[in-house]
Amino acid sequence: MKKIGFALLLLTLLQSCDNEDISKAGIGFNANRNKIGLPLLNPDWKLVKNLSGVFQWMPLERIGYCSKLVVIEDGKFKREENHFKGKKGYNTIDGSFFEDVYITCYFEDSLKVRWECVFNSENVFSKNISKAEADSIVKSWGLQYWK
Repeated sequence: MKKIGFALLLLTLLQSCDNEDISKAGIGFNANRNKIGLPLLNPDWKLVKNLSGVFQWMPLERIGYCSKLVVIEDGKFKREENHFKGKKGYNTIDGSFFEDVYITCYFEDSLKVRWECVFNSENVFSKNISKAEADSIVKSWGLQYWK
């Protein structure tokens, strides 16, 4: 009986740590996102992944700004990945796809970030591009995520 009680207490504590990280990684981090040029998390988005410090939010509409993935390790932000899809579709032997851009920010310490941006299209797969190029592509799709 004591083991069951201890297990329930431990589960409750772990869940509260997760809730704290979700809160920290969610809307509560938007002021910091705005300062460094990351897309803000829309309060209407739904949390779809919560797995050991990895949190992902998505809107119901999957064209445009379609996901935000946040990775927290030891209570510190490690990475934030933002995924955008354009309207132009294409087919390969692997299936049907849309042009897309990933804008990823790695938090190396409290004052330093590193950007990694990738563009995929019919003619280009996993092309590394600059943050300015990624922002330009996203803007050309009629999307604007920065304020």
